[in-house]
This record gives sequence, C-alpha cells and structure tokens, in this order.
Amino acid sequence: MQFSNGPSAPGLSFTAEMRCPQGCCFPVRNGVPRCIAGEDYSGSFGFEWTRYPQVQLDSNTGVALSAQRLERCLGMPLSSLADKNVLEAGCGSGRFTEVMLAVGARVCSLDLSNAVEANYANHAAHPNFFVAQADLRKAPYRHGAFDIVICIGVLQHTPNPEESIRALARYAKPGGLVVIDHYSWGLRRILALRYFYRAWLRRLHPSKAHAICRRLVERWLPLHRWVGKKLLLRAVLSRISPITTYYHRYDLPEEHQRAFAYLDTFDFLTPRYERLRTLAQVRRAMEHAGLVDVVAYHGGNGVEARGRVAASCAE
Repeated sequence: MQFSNGPSAPGLSFTAEMRCPQGCCFPVRNGVPRCIAGEDYSGSFGFEWTRYPQVQLDSNTGVALSAQRLERCLGMPLSSLADKNVLEAGCGSGRFTEVMLAVGARVCSLDLSNAVEANYANHAAHPNFFVAQADLRKAPYRHGAFDIVICIGVLQHTPNPEESIRALARYAKPGGLVVIDHYSWGLRRILALRYFYRAWLRRLHPSKAHAICRRLVERWLPLHRWVGKKLLLRAVLSRISPITTYYHRYDLPEEHQRAFAYLDTFDFLTPRYERLRTLAQVRRAMEHAGLVDVVAYHGGNGVEARGRVAASCAE
C-alpha cells in the first residue's frame, strides 16, 4: 500500500482518511494523518518547529551535525540504515528524517505536536517517507513492524520516560534495534540560573514565551560571542546566562549561530516536562522494556543508549 506522502506504513491504508485494519479512522489535515485530538503537552514544540522548520537541517547549515549525532547514537555507519524500516518517534521538523532518507531508509515519522507539518513540508516529496501526528505510546503501527526505532531528543519531555521506552520497544521486530537519548543529572543543570527562567516561561503561551526568548537572545548573544571558547569564562557564563549558544562548539556563520540561539533557547526554556535520569536509570529502563545487549554511556545531551529486542520475542 502506497501513501501519498511516503512509503507503505505497516498496518494502515490511506485514501482521504487513514484507516487501520481494526476500522479506526483518522482525519488528514494539510497532508498529515492526525491520530490524536490535539497537541496535549507538546504545544511549545509545535510552535517551535513550525517557526524554525529548517534551522537544524544539515542541508541548511552545510555541516553534518545531525548525521554525526545520529551515527554516534546508532553505533554503526549510517549506511546500515539502507533498506531498513525505521520508526522515528518525535521527529520535530525532520533533522534526522533528512539524514535517514538520504541513506536509503524507509522512514515512518511521528510527533505529538504540529511539528509534523514542518517535517511534511521538508520531506513530503520523498517516496520513502510517511509522517503522522500521534503519541509515541499509541503509534498507529503494528507492534514488531520496524527494523529500527529511533527516539532522540524526546524522552525527557514526556510525562513518563520509562513508559515511553516500553512503548518504543514494542514497535521493533525481534532482533530490532531501539535507539534513544535522555537528559541526565549534573551540576551544570542543577546550578544554572536558566531553570528560574524556565519555571516562569513554560507557563506562558508559546507565542509570548517566544517573544521573551528572542529578547533574551538579543541581550545576551554579544557576550556569548565574545566569550567564545574561553573555557573559564564560558563555565561562568553558562551558570548565569538564560540562553543557549554554540560558539564554543561549532564554527558556524553568524546567521546560523543566531538562528540556533533563538531556536534552542526557546527549546530549553519552554517545555512542560524536563525529566532527568542517571545512566543507571536509563539502562534499567531499557532492560525492563525487554531489551538486550543494552549499551548506555554519557554523551550528547546526557545519556545515549541502544538495545535490541530479544530475537526470540514474538508479538
């Protein structure tokens, strides 16, 4: 079965509506099936990605930031994704979607928020792409349908990360790979004054919070630019500044540095949930979800982990 915006999605048929074999029918708006009633707790992300739909795409920056992060989390070359059925849970505007499609994966993406519209706009023309607005805990796909399930930059923003990990594992086939990351505890998070801003801004409507975040970026960005990679000064500034920048990490043109600052400052200060887990807690959650050969380590934004569904498991 072929979808108008991508590949055959396991267990679904598609016309003007999306219908599953059990008879459930979902409306389609702006080319995207809507398998939930609304954005729930993810409204700030929908606002964010529809406003900044291409900032994080490697094709936009000209630097393989997303490709490098994805390959590190996978623990294998990106070329290993060729001809694989991949479920991408929490796709945002499609920074990892782009990378996976480029190497020949068949990608079924989903997001709880209206970010699906940005991802659809970026990738709808690709024949191996399908996207739906859905809750990753109740994705409209058969259990055991995917070779690889990827959820990067998402779990810390869900109400119950452990429940979400269990749900992700159900969609991977026996022997299939589940790849995640999660924010972790650390003094830089506990002591940073940004959390005081976050306690205020996450209660505001996204449009109002966004306007405030932009003003914060305009005020603090020149200081971050000046500090750059000066280690000691950067350590102090990171404790007191409310904004997120990457002058210390990436050599990008100023226009991209500013765009990333707008985007990631809003991304950090406005989500309703921000869960923190230790490496041991992430590993334990993966194992409790029935995954084996679990690899977990400190990296990226906290903890990165992957594991496989036991080959003997059946749906």
